Amino acid sequence: MKTQTTWLFVLTLSFNIMGCAGINMLGAVKNSAISTDERSFQDHMRDSQLEIAINDIIHADRAVRKHTHINVYSVNAHVFLIGQAPNDMLHDQIIQSVQNSEYAKDIVLRDFIRIEKPNNFIQRSRDGLISTRLKTALLQHDSIDGKRIQLTTENAEVFLFGQITKEQASEAIHLARSYDGVKKVVHAFEYIDAPSSEHEVGSIEPSQVSNKEPTVKLGPALSPIH
Repeated sequence: MKTQTTWLFVLTLSFNIMGCAGINMLGAVKNSAISTDERSFQDHMRDSQLEIAINDIIHADRAVRKHTHINVYSVNAHVFLIGQAPNDMLHDQIIQSVQNSEYAKDIVLRDFIRIEKPNNFIQRSRDGLISTRLKTALLQHDSIDGKRIQLTTENAEVFLFGQITKEQASEAIHLARSYDGVKKVVHAFEYIDAPSSEHEVGSIEPSQVSNKEPTVKLGPALSPIH
């Protein structure tokens, strides 16, 4: 547990400090940090490839690289865009670039990009510490399978996502809401004790979730990514 927590701490701080430019370099570390997830190796590989591919598509534009802070996460082909864009124009450009890509038909796109100035170094460091401590708490919780939950923090807003039972999801949400330093909690779980077509996105207040998500519907089985 100590080794896993140390790697997670390094990953979270590095990712928040370096921002999107460092995602490819950090890919191997990120995958190592979540290696205890009970999903199959093939699922991990597919999601890791999706994260890298969509990140590259989004940040191919110089203005996006320079003026936004966007992180890409994928769980079971549900792709989450989390971060900040300073205006609607750049936000819409990011979404359109994914919609026009070859992967659009194969994913569910979850848009959690906030229209605001990108986080500074100090805020990213604070967010990284929240993520690290909360992830450790989830892993140590007796009634939560923390290995099935991914999380990230932006501006003290915690995002929880993954494949988990409704009961454990409720426990995880309650824990995150009561955690010191957390201002908001947004959850986007796929419930494994529900029909396979049931996916829920929730938050403390509906206004916290972008009214533009999801923007891409779930398509056929994912084609190989080269």
